[in-house]
Amino acid sequence: MSYLFHRSPRPPSSVAMNNETNPDFGLISGGLRLVVVGPEWASRFITERDQLSAALGAAAIDIQHIGSTAVAGILAKPILDIAAAIETFDGGHSLVPHIIMLGYDYRGECGIPRRHYFVRGEPLRTHHLHVLEHRSAQWAAHLRFRATSWRRTSLMLGRPYGP
Repeated sequence: MSYLFHRSPRPPSSVAMNNETNPDFGLISGGLRLVVVGPEWASRFITERDQLSAALGAAAIDIQHIGSTAVAGILAKPILDIAAAIETFDGGHSLVPHIIMLGYDYRGECGIPRRHYFVRGEPLRTHHLHVLEHRSAQWAAHLRFRATSWRRTSLMLGRPYGP
């Protein structure tokens, strides 16, 4: 089954969809802006993780906050990056409609083989979702990046290591 650039049936206002009124959340396509990552990013992730978990059920082996906004205290693009682990890439095709119903647009593999890639927010992009095979090198790389960033940031800020 092939999906290519399926759009969400929800309205395009990412601010309305996310109940978010913070001007530091989201980035217009092609824009560049950095914000200091604070505790609100962890809260945003928890809310989104719970929605994804309910929509994907047992197919989601794990859902993680990845990318720069997962590391408090650093500068990051104001987009929530999430990775969801599934058993097989082919099994992910059946999840596409469930994720679209949460307001995401499906972009296919988008240049990275065996990844289901979704975005939310148009024109103000607020979320990136990567659905990856649990045992894939890509899944491991995302978790490694986050762990390395936490360690480096903890050392620079003089705080104990940990998320």
